[in-house]
Amino acid sequence: MQQKIEQVTTYSWADTGLSIGRHPADNSVEALGDLGTIRRYYTVDTLPIPLDNLRKITVDAYWLSLGDTMRVRSTTYVRR
Repeated sequence: MQQKIEQVTTYSWADTGLSIGRHPADNSVEALGDLGTIRRYYTVDTLPIPLDNLRKITVDAYWLSLGDTMRVRSTTYVRR
């Protein structure tokens, strides 16, 4: 989670990684961990005026543990 937050905050405003929407697109996920059992994706949203110089980045990760889906979420903001 923290790794993706730190990575995204280095992107320039014009970088495709900060384009509005889900990353990776089409409900794809990044497989993490030794066995690829942790799934991660992030979304980029705009904010209304007067905060339209910010983008909201939300990183979600999930995995199965004893039959239950466990989830964590982290959010940050990137300024133009």
